[in-house]
Amino acid sequence: MPVTVPAVTPTSLAAASLTPAGPVMASPVDWRDQLLYFLLPDRFSDGLEPARVAYSGNPAAHPVPSVAAWMAAGTSFQGGTVAGIQSKLPYLRGLGVTALWVGPVFKQRMDPGLITYHGYGIQDFLEVDPRFGTRQDLRSLVGAAHDLGIYVILDIIYNHTGNNFYYDDGSGNPVETRPYRFEPPYARASWRSGAGKPTAAVAGPHDGVWPTEFQDDRFFTRAGSIGRFDPESWEDRLDPRNEFRRGDFFSLKDLARIFHRGL
Repeated sequence: MPVTVPAVTPTSLAAASLTPAGPVMASPVDWRDQLLYFLLPDRFSDGLEPARVAYSGNPAAHPVPSVAAWMAAGTSFQGGTVAGIQSKLPYLRGLGVTALWVGPVFKQRMDPGLITYHGYGIQDFLEVDPRFGTRQDLRSLVGAAHDLGIYVILDIIYNHTGNNFYYDDGSGNPVETRPYRFEPPYARASWRSGAGKPTAAVAGPHDGVWPTEFQDDRFFTRAGSIGRFDPESWEDRLDPRNEFRRGDFFSLKDLARIFHRGL
């Protein structure tokens, strides 16, 4: 029986229910017994394949008007959807797939300057990106997969968010990145608006970061961008104080694993 997801998306962790909305599927005794299939929602299927000419295996039979444009298109959203994934479940089950590992479906920034089609620049951790579909689409996918005996693993990055705020450059001006430093944390100049501009307040769903708990500066390391990804020979690679473990991944803002002692 289909499960209906509440229409209103929670805006805080406190308001998010952890009670399953419908039947659940117990995890396997050992994941090593499963045949996993990983996919990025944007690059897998939009469910419209029957309307296209199938690839024949001969590149010459499928010329592109512009090779440069074709290559550039790889940096933007391509139109894959959660519903498209669901339409291919019988195909995946026929391959012998028993567990589906789905790349992040959570809402990315909507401003045109940031195209994180891969899903790893999350702006709202409680919402599905509208380019991929809806929360209802996601619940329907999970239910349909379970009906076929397929486990579903949702990929999520929770050690960083998207490029959701601007740093203070030291003179009160907003900048997207700062060079890495261990301490003290850099000051935040402003949030990033839905249009990609600096904004003092998170006034709408496309501004800043959600849920509301993440609108607390103490949730962010604010150490600037990683400049050195390889630790020195004398450093413990597992130490959480390593630069590559606590700096921003380029402009994607690192989430602090513990609150800072002070702001």
